Amino acid sequence: MGSTVYVLLVHPSLPVNSVREFIAFAKARPRQLNYSSGGSGSAANLSIELFRSMSGIEVVHVPYKGIGPALIALLSGEVQFTSGTPTSAMPFVKDNRLRALAVTSARRSQFLPDLPSIAEAGVPGYESTAWYGVLAPAKTPGRSSASSMRRFLSS
Repeated sequence: MGSTVYVLLVHPSLPVNSVREFIAFAKARPRQLNYSSGGSGSAANLSIELFRSMSGIEVVHVPYKGIGPALIALLSGEVQFTSGTPTSAMPFVKDNRLRALAVTSARRSQFLPDLPSIAEAGVPGYESTAWYGVLAPAKTPGRSSASSMRRFLSS
């Protein structure tokens, strides 16, 4: 049905303003930077793990029970960076409580045109998006049959 990008976010106390600066900062401090996610195996966690692998940085994953607690950990400075959805993160970026470095899509997002993609900003080939779909039983009527769908849903 659709897909979404993530935004690479850092706590404003970090002296970095770009992906290249962040990578250099992290490489100078192996395993000293912590990142939060909404849980092990979540799309945000996998997004950062791909970034970690492709950029060669060594960081520590701190999983939380959902993106809300993961963002709170970043806002409080408990962790130094994360990957979040634009809808959850951008209000904090606009208030200067978080700094957005890049989007995780292959190209810039039309909704955040001022943010480069991670690939454009220093990690060629990087791309990570989350997609959403709808699954239904095999005998679910096609979308062209509205009356069949009403009968199916009412049964």
